[in-house]
Amino acid sequence: MPSFTPSFKWASLAHGRTTLTALSAGSFILLGAFLRPPSAVSGMSPRAFWATKIIWAKQFDLVIGGDSRVAQGVSPSEIVQLWPGLRIGNFGFQGLGYTQAYLDALEKTLDPESGNRIIVLGISPSSLHPKASQRNDFTEASSEHPIQVWLERYVAPMIYPLRRVEPADIIRQLTDRTDDTIYHCYHSDGWIESYSRNPDPSCAINAYRKNGMNWSLVHAQDIIDVLLAQTRRWSERGIQVYVFRTPTTPEIVLLESQIFAFDEAQFAAALKEAGGQWIEVPSQSFETCDGSHLDRKSARVLSQYLATSIRRTARTIQHERTAQLVNYAHPIGDSSDATRDENSSESSGIGSAESGKD
Repeated sequence: MPSFTPSFKWASLAHGRTTLTALSAGSFILLGAFLRPPSAVSGMSPRAFWATKIIWAKQFDLVIGGDSRVAQGVSPSEIVQLWPGLRIGNFGFQGLGYTQAYLDALEKTLDPESGNRIIVLGISPSSLHPKASQRNDFTEASSEHPIQVWLERYVAPMIYPLRRVEPADIIRQLTDRTDDTIYHCYHSDGWIESYSRNPDPSCAINAYRKNGMNWSLVHAQDIIDVLLAQTRRWSERGIQVYVFRTPTTPEIVLLESQIFAFDEAQFAAALKEAGGQWIEVPSQSFETCDGSHLDRKSARVLSQYLATSIRRTARTIQHERTAQLVNYAHPIGDSSDATRDENSSESSGIGSAESGKD
């Protein structure tokens, strides 16, 4: 009777070698992933970051919209420090141009049950241009198939540490050449924290001169009209709207004035007529990492400034509305009672606490 013992031994040996090879290969891959040179990208996987942001819905009290200057320039967590308890998200997208589709998506991120719904818009001249509205990161993300979005949210983070090593990362580690490197950290609240050890202000200027000199805002009035009409609808439904021009370097502001026919004063006046509030932001106190986008330190400063300005304006509006209600209820009564009540409530709690943070 033939024996099958040798074949069994060879099969067992082969199986053991296969298992050992697989374990060794897996160990080397994981070791390489964790010992790889530090990347210029950290935090969330960029793909998971954008895929998560695009499906936000009914979860915020305050949301910030705009292009990459907003995505990199406003930190929700910094605003929360001055406005505890508020749920805030940064819905900024790179290359964004304001469209009705984007404004609708922006509103959908707000919790309809929130008693304090606020939309903050960062405006740059390019975000009001038709070319920017035709193709940008928002249009690309919103057109992805739901399965693709799911894969980027849940599978991409698992394989992200295994991404290929960029030659620039190896060179940077070996030679410490960081002069042209911009580091990005992707936060779950929508902020892209950015910084450079040696900022290059000419980077954005060169890009503008190369790609933007043939742009003009001659046909941008349609986009502005859409934005103002939506602001009016939001205001009528009790959603507070605050708008500011995203700060950048004086050189970029001058270049944008040459490229884009954007009248900031006229836009701000039209916004106020539509029910929005214009926030004047001083630009001289901010630093950039590439000549256009704020670095992480200035982004935190801007976020604090916006939080302080919005709270102060919101408090003033609330007091005015309270006074109007009192005058409407008691048209012949003494209006000093209403003023006395406002001053009393302000000094006893909310007002004094906020002024301390301002």
